[in-house]
Amino acid sequence: MGQISMKISALPGSVLSENQQTWTSVSAECTAHRIPQDRAIFDVATSGVVFDEDLFAEPGSPEQFTTGDIAGFMAAQLAAVQDRIQNGDEPAMLLEYSPMAQLPKLPTGWVFVERKEPLTPRSKHKRAYAIVPANDWMDAGRVVDVVIKPATTAKAAAVPATTHNADAIEQEEYEPELPAEEPEALPDDVCQITKAGYDMLADIRNEALHDALRSPLRMTPEKAGVALLIAYVAGRYDLREILATIVSPEGAITTPDANTFAAMVGEALARTINLTPLHRQNQVHRSAEAYNAAEWIGAIVNADGLMPPVDTPEFLSCVGGRTLQTLAHDHLPKAETAEMPAKVADLRRWLCGRMPNWVPVHFGAPGPISDQWKNPRDGNGDAECPDTR
Repeated sequence: MGQISMKISALPGSVLSENQQTWTSVSAECTAHRIPQDRAIFDVATSGVVFDEDLFAEPGSPEQFTTGDIAGFMAAQLAAVQDRIQNGDEPAMLLEYSPMAQLPKLPTGWVFVERKEPLTPRSKHKRAYAIVPANDWMDAGRVVDVVIKPATTAKAAAVPATTHNADAIEQEEYEPELPAEEPEALPDDVCQITKAGYDMLADIRNEALHDALRSPLRMTPEKAGVALLIAYVAGRYDLREILATIVSPEGAITTPDANTFAAMVGEALARTINLTPLHRQNQVHRSAEAYNAAEWIGAIVNADGLMPPVDTPEFLSCVGGRTLQTLAHDHLPKAETAEMPAKVADLRRWLCGRMPNWVPVHFGAPGPISDQWKNPRDGNGDAECPDTR
């Protein structure tokens, strides 16, 4: 699908009521990632949205069937919500999604209601729908619905018993006075805090987080490793199942055993760390230290020991004649080198399979020129220990 057609298909539908808001932006709909099939409330078979199966995903998990057709998914999800609003048996409206509250963004004069029983067509309560926009990495395309009601309910004026007004009788017949309702509290997960309050909370929580990270009683070696792994894999879709092993959908944190943790770190690094030849490092704007990370990690795990032999025709065809002669003298006995061919082409063929232990380049690189970090608690041990509340 082209960029223009993608944007057209991502446009929201027509306004359904005066309370309906624009639910997302076109640019958000075209965010590139994948959405699980289990979030769809539309008929997958007839929608035209193609879902791919990941054969390596756990059967029945959300990752088993996903789609990269973000605009198509969002358009089909919107159409399904609109159908529920127009053809459903309860009053409903479509609202914007509030990422902070993770609920529909209520219009002025409406409040949330905790209601278990279904709504009726004549109910003053309404069901509010919102669709999580595509730029939400974790829940894109998910439909959220809650029950809402007007904040204040006007009471019908009392009609004197002696008054026989036809309009009043008709109003009583079609809009009977409802029994007084007790004020309904907001759901427990809705916290009435302003954006300025959340900014203040972020500063307070950041300070607590940084103090805890520097606390030797809180940041134990095993927790340090898990924290680093979380920071490394979070936000990367190709490492999502590794993050899911540590953090459950309910938010529970699991500290794996040492062997499992080492395997998880190794898998995460193996998928993301790659060597870049020196002559190509100037093609991408990165620091030398960023390129050297693979060299240092390879030295830690002795990756040299797993290199296959490179004394093959394919690789030796890339090696110059003088270097071939030097290699022959360095890796072969004198008796053999006395018989080596003089022509470079013959020498390449002759050396094939004779230097299985030759490693042209070893893993490793010089470190940065900078002062080394010093633990303030090393030495006399008099440093103040942070509060461990």
